[in-house]
Amino acid sequence: MAAGKFHNIFLTESGRLYGLGFNKSGQIGLNNSLYLHAEEATEIYTDGLDIDSISVGSHHTLILATDG
Repeated sequence: MAAGKFHNIFLTESGRLYGLGFNKSGQIGLNNSLYLHAEEATEIYTDGLDIDSISVGSHHTLILATDG
């Protein structure tokens, strides 16, 4: 899990990526600027990438795939 000031991103053991929280800057990858409540975690489409690590800031999310 990576916790930012306004949003959180977490990666499941099966490799699925989810985001929740404030999305005004698109930081949870939904191609919109909706505010989501904590109980509404939303899966982030990763186009089949194998994710190695995640990191977040106040208004951004970084995802590193295993192939770089």
